[in-house]
Amino acid sequence: MIGEIIAIGDELTSGRIMNTTSGYAARKLFDAGHTIHAMSTIGDTPELIGEALLTAISRVDFIIVTGGLGSTDDDITNVAVSQALNRPTMPDLTILAWIREHLASHRLSRNNPLEKLAWLPGGAESLEPDSRVAGYQLVHDDTPIFFLPGVPEEMKDLMTRIVLPKLMAWQEGAILQTVQRIYKVFGLAESEINRRIKATDLDSEIKIGYYPVYPDVHVSIMV
Repeated sequence: MIGEIIAIGDELTSGRIMNTTSGYAARKLFDAGHTIHAMSTIGDTPELIGEALLTAISRVDFIIVTGGLGSTDDDITNVAVSQALNRPTMPDLTILAWIREHLASHRLSRNNPLEKLAWLPGGAESLEPDSRVAGYQLVHDDTPIFFLPGVPEEMKDLMTRIVLPKLMAWQEGAILQTVQRIYKVFGLAESEINRRIKATDLDSEIKIGYYPVYPDVHVSIMV
C-alpha cells in the first residue's frame, strides 16, 4: 500500500523540536512492505492541515498524521480535520467517561480541559478508548487515516502495537509491495558504480539509490 505521513506542530516547523516521529513511522511502514510517497511537516494552522489532508486523500491508500491531539488550545488537529472533511466533532462517550472518572478520583473540576480529548471528528474510532493516550482512526473516501499523538513514546507504541496490525488487516494479506536491500561498496566511486549498474539489463521496476557513507558507498536496491 502507498501511504503519506503528515506531522503537525509549530514546535516542529520552528525547529525547536526535531521531528523524529515521521522517520520512525516511515521506517516501520517500509519494513512492513508499504511505500511512503510523501512526508510533510505543517504548523498549527487549520487551513494548511486541511489542505494537506485532502491532497493526501486524493493520492495515497492510507495516511498517518501525528501531533495536535492534546488538551491545550494549540492542539487544533481535530478542529482542522472536522472542518476539512465536514465531520462535526462529537464526544466519544467511553473516553469521556474515563476522563470524568479520572477527574473525580483526583478531585478536579469536570470543566477541565482534559475533556477536549473526548471530542473527535464524526465517524472517528479511538485506537485505545480505555487509555489516557490520544489516538484515533477514521475512513474517508475509502482511505484509512490514523491520527497519533506527537509525543514520540506514545506515537511509537500505538504505531507498532495497533496501527501496523490494522494496516495488515486492511491489506487483507496482499504480497509485500516493497523490498529493499543495501549493499556496501568499497573502493569504487559513486559514479563508477552507477555506470556499471546501468550497463546491466535491470527491470524498470527496480529502483537504485546511491548514498556515499565514507569510506563506502551504500547502494540501495528496491523492488
